[in-house]
Amino acid sequence: MGPIIAILGAESTGKTRLAQSLAAALSRPGRPAVAVGEYLREFCDHHGRTPRPDEQAGIASEQGRRIEAAARDGALVLADTTPLM
Repeated sequence: MGPIIAILGAESTGKTRLAQSLAAALSRPGRPAVAVGEYLREFCDHHGRTPRPDEQAGIASEQGRRIEAAARDGALVLADTTPLM
């Protein structure tokens, strides 16, 4: 399992761009760095709305699953938010 760095902050403050930039700058031969995007944003874009309370746990689970999957191969993970957020 690779290391995970979580980037936290308010919406539209540049977390996604920061995660992508750091992943590009920190990637090394034999030790990739990857950015994991915010699943909540993907959910909202897909459904055209914010999630209902009964959908929150599933969104948090998917965010965690994506972060863990990226770290599984030993990559350095730059996570644009966490399941807790």
